[in-house]
Amino acid sequence: MRLSLLPASERPRERLMAKGAEALSDAELLALLLRTGSRGKSVLELAQSLLLENDGSLQRIFSLTHSQLCRTHGIGPSKAIQFKACLELAKRLLAAEGPVVSLQAALENIQAETAFAEKEHLYAIYLDARGRVLKYERIATGTVNATAFHPREVFKTAFAENAASIALAHNHPSGNAEASEDDVEMTRAFATLCESVGLGFAGHRVLAAKGSTPV
Repeated sequence: MRLSLLPASERPRERLMAKGAEALSDAELLALLLRTGSRGKSVLELAQSLLLENDGSLQRIFSLTHSQLCRTHGIGPSKAIQFKACLELAKRLLAAEGPVVSLQAALENIQAETAFAEKEHLYAIYLDARGRVLKYERIATGTVNATAFHPREVFKTAFAENAASIALAHNHPSGNAEASEDDVEMTRAFATLCESVGLGFAGHRVLAAKGSTPV
């Protein structure tokens, strides 16, 4: 059914104006972002289909590439661009709102960001003297099972942020959170480097679909 045929109280746009965005379901918010439906489907039905195809996960939807989005029936290049732009704005807004309060919260965010990654991504997490996160960032992207990075760039950011210590985290696309021998060796070397430049080392965790483990 076309949205124009629905009672005004059931249309996403009118519901948002009357009750606020927080009152809308995921499908309704996606429908507003999509704006128009496809042949034989209203925009709300298209949004519901997109959710079903991705197990109801917004994280999974917004981690799709532009080309993957375009393969979804009813989503063309223009709609896919809107999705990617919306995601980038959300990331920038979150970054501007301030630091993540705890290391655990940062690790959970990173785990969500890399949940469907096909390659390893290594993150540095910068903490103040009280253990609060000042900033975290991806510092390297590797292959399916290895990542290399340059500690000098990490230390440069740490000093710029006036960090007291650094933690590391990386994902395992295989889903196995067990640390490899290379992970252990790299962690020991980085901890030694941190000590040599007067920075604390707050640990290194491997993140995967089956959980996370310290290195």
